[in-house]
Amino acid sequence: MQHSAQIEAASNGDGTYSYDEYFAAIKPYIENADYAVVNLETPLGGKPYTGYPCFSAPESYLTALTDAGFADRLTEMPDGLDTMLYKDFGENGVEVSGGEAQKIAIARALYKDAPFIILDEPTAGLDPVGREGILANIEAYRQAKNATIMMVSHSMNDVARLTDRLLVLNGAKIAMDGTPEEVFTHAAELEEMGLDIPEVTRVFLRLQALGLDVPAVHTMEQAVAVLKKLKEEHAHA
Repeated sequence: MQHSAQIEAASNGDGTYSYDEYFAAIKPYIENADYAVVNLETPLGGKPYTGYPCFSAPESYLTALTDAGFADRLTEMPDGLDTMLYKDFGENGVEVSGGEAQKIAIARALYKDAPFIILDEPTAGLDPVGREGILANIEAYRQAKNATIMMVSHSMNDVARLTDRLLVLNGAKIAMDGTPEEVFTHAAELEEMGLDIPEVTRVFLRLQALGLDVPAVHTMEQAVAVLKKLKEEHAHA
């Protein structure tokens, strides 16, 4: 009850809270926890306002930052993992780009060694090279840990390559639920919902419309395999 009263006292009366007072109220519940900080306005490797490190195994966290593609930027941080992110809590805070913030958030998720991870647009704001690197590391983590990863994404090219089950939401309801192969056969319906389909799927649907006997494909790897087979068949015809 004491902590509830402290949290209530931290309220500004308009639905918002004083950050400092609110954190002071909840600090007893979390100061001994080893968790990934959601708010990026903290030291790169620690929690704000507590004497406890965010990551009990810094070497493992450094590995996670490397896997997330942040290694080069980390070498530029003046205080290493103690570098404060942004200037909200200090004049010496380091500003990071949206893409860099995304990499830090992913590193914190990977560090937790969790069996289940939810990633919301994990490649948003990243350049093509950064995107491919992040996706490769996420897939490597999934395989190494046998983890379940739920990824929210509008990139149909990514979900076609990486997922084994695809849920399509429309109007806060599940409109489709199946493998990428099953879902992407409904290209017209997806487009009616305002969703795209993989570019390679669009190409092969066009080939089908032109009368070519080709299957529907959803990844570049599938497309290459189909084209190789067609080439071999043509060579032996």
